[in-house]
Amino acid sequence: MQKDALILSTSSGSPLEVKNGLDKMGFKNINYLALCKYSDLELASPDFIDDFKDDFINNKLEYENTYNLLADDKSKEIFEKIINFKISYDLTFMQGFTNDHGSQYFDKEIIPKIKNIRFVDGGGYVGDTLKEIIKNYPDFEKIYCVEPNTLHINIAKRDFGDIDNIEFINCGLGSEKIVNQIKEEKQNNCAHDYQATNINSIDNLISQKVDYIKLDIEGAEQDTIIGAKNTIKKYKPILAICIYHKAQDWYKVPQLVLDIESDYDIYLRHYMEGIYETVMYFIPKFK
Repeated sequence: MQKDALILSTSSGSPLEVKNGLDKMGFKNINYLALCKYSDLELASPDFIDDFKDDFINNKLEYENTYNLLADDKSKEIFEKIINFKISYDLTFMQGFTNDHGSQYFDKEIIPKIKNIRFVDGGGYVGDTLKEIIKNYPDFEKIYCVEPNTLHINIAKRDFGDIDNIEFINCGLGSEKIVNQIKEEKQNNCAHDYQATNINSIDNLISQKVDYIKLDIEGAEQDTIIGAKNTIKKYKPILAICIYHKAQDWYKVPQLVLDIESDYDIYLRHYMEGIYETVMYFIPKFK
């Protein structure tokens, strides 16, 4: 390929790695986000980012309130960088972030040690978080792997079904029990944007003590917090909630949690170079 060619990169998960590689090879390059921002072309909007600027402008005070709730300077720095990135599409704001999936949900800077943990894996996918739970908490007492996609949960069962005290729950999470009239084959696929055939709440599904709830459930996080109200109030578990799916999650999620239980410290971490994997942690103050 000629060095004077202009390469368009469309990586949303590892855009810095792609850009750095192309720069080292001497190729001129532009990221798809910049093309969306500066061209007049009718282009598909990037995931989880196109609603952000308008929401920030219209609800700036709400974002400021979230910023003021954050418990450490690192959280505030991450907040500023990601807000600027989502408004400007400028990847320079993402310098310093790396793809660090091993630390996601198990960030030793902020997560206390817990013996015999009881863990709710909301959005269990194919069991990728199960592996990390077992590694970080080998003495775990119970894991609830909750996943609506039939294909995905069957893969998790195949790989982890022989381990004691892991319960696989094939449903979506929300604020209440809902059964949708959707053909089952739509559940047996590898897409993320499916609709669950059945939904239930954490309060309905789990009556025992819970120490930790992780939620990465494609935009259903707010409803699921509402559906976990009794569990949060009774047990005050650690919460690790992804807030990158919807702009409003940046302020609605902390509002919902603190309305249920105010005795939490709030942290923000980001585990990818690009758009995905922004996690808001709620750590009980007297855990």
